[in-house]
Amino acid sequence: MTDEDYLSNLDTLIKAAKTAASAEDFAPVYEEMLREVIDVFEGQHTEFMWTDPRFLPWLRSQLDEFDQQHY
Repeated sequence: MTDEDYLSNLDTLIKAAKTAASAEDFAPVYEEMLREVIDVFEGQHTEFMWTDPRFLPWLRSQLDEFDQQHY
């Protein structure tokens, strides 16, 4: 999934929010959904950019995809 998938998962998110007994119960569901929808790299703020070997290839693929869609 990608950031663009967020809206396609909105119904699932709304249902989960409505069925949760509290914000505390909803938080783990929300966090898991975000991890599926948004690319996440672990690490301190921008440090992962230099320490996670997956980051630069991921960034290059994102930029290439953007170029293909817009140019």
